[in-house]
Amino acid sequence: MRIFLALPLITMTVACAPAQTPNTVKVLVHASGTQALSAEQIRVENNGVLCPVLSVRHVGTTDGAPLEVAVLMDDDSRFDVRRLQPAFHEAVAKLAAPRVAVGVGFMRQDKVSFPIGFSTNRERVLQTVETQDAALRLVAFPDIVLSNIARSWPVHPTAARVILLITTAVADQIQPNGLSFREKQAETAKADAQRANIPVYAIFSGQVVSPTGGNGYYFLDDLTGATGGILLNGIDSWHEGSAAKTLIQQFQADMAESYMVEFATAGKPGISKLRITSQVPGVKLQAQKAIVQ
Repeated sequence: MRIFLALPLITMTVACAPAQTPNTVKVLVHASGTQALSAEQIRVENNGVLCPVLSVRHVGTTDGAPLEVAVLMDDDSRFDVRRLQPAFHEAVAKLAAPRVAVGVGFMRQDKVSFPIGFSTNRERVLQTVETQDAALRLVAFPDIVLSNIARSWPVHPTAARVILLITTAVADQIQPNGLSFREKQAETAKADAQRANIPVYAIFSGQVVSPTGGNGYYFLDDLTGATGGILLNGIDSWHEGSAAKTLIQQFQADMAESYMVEFATAGKPGISKLRITSQVPGVKLQAQKAIVQ
């Protein structure tokens, strides 16, 4: 298969305007706590307007919402894990579960290939991540790949979707001065992920970060924060022992604490600011910062 692709604030709010036809939006939200959350415990604001929460479902569990995970890797990352961190393969395979379908995609230039598509079978996922050849070590453009996937990934109404991006992110991804093509494309990728309500988690597999900020690490930091994901590692930690396996396990733990939140909003077409908070003391929520309607 190929694809071308937080404690609540006390504020004065108003209900969604009844004159407009409300849209139903579903977003994946990570909760930093072990307590199960209900719709009554979550507050959603779209451009400061309080919106009704329709449902909250844990993801990946037996009675929860199904979860689809796209693990995207460039050639440099694949070469590193094959050479330095073989335990990484098993950690990726263990992401798959009866209610969690995993697709391992390999990025080269502006394209990504999924050899087996998505599967809940750990052995199939393991075979895919182990056997693919990264000898060519072609450069990848993850921003373009993300845009293509966000626009083309089929939507299953009951399933949540998430991307785990493992990449060097191209060293000149963002230029410190002016708005280059790469920087414009990075902004487009962020907007496309927000439009599709797909959080992006990332592992930076590069080694060098420019002090001027002209590096893919900062692209990943901005992208993950805006889409509701997390940049799972710091600079260089990818190359420290079994770090890759540990980072995959951290991602899996975050998914175990995630919910699909469905709410109604009558916002106008375009980009609007999204704020999702918990009314449970001590529980903070991580979600995308905007929605595109």
